[in-house]
Amino acid sequence: STREWMEALYAARTPEIRATEAATQACRSVLTARRSSKRPTHPFYWAAFQLIGQAGAPPPADRR
Repeated sequence: STREWMEALYAARTPEIRATEAATQACRSVLTARRSSKRPTHPFYWAAFQLIGQAGAPPPADRR
């Protein structure tokens, strides 16, 4: 489940999308995939992640 969530997070993360929104999309993506494949959907399996740091917009391209 960790790999699945991380892959979904990095697939959603772009310069235009904040980390918080990418994390939300990753959670929804993993939950949807688990439901469609009849795997357990309890948050224990996919929701153990926290974002730490600034939740605002991504830094300008010249500061990365």
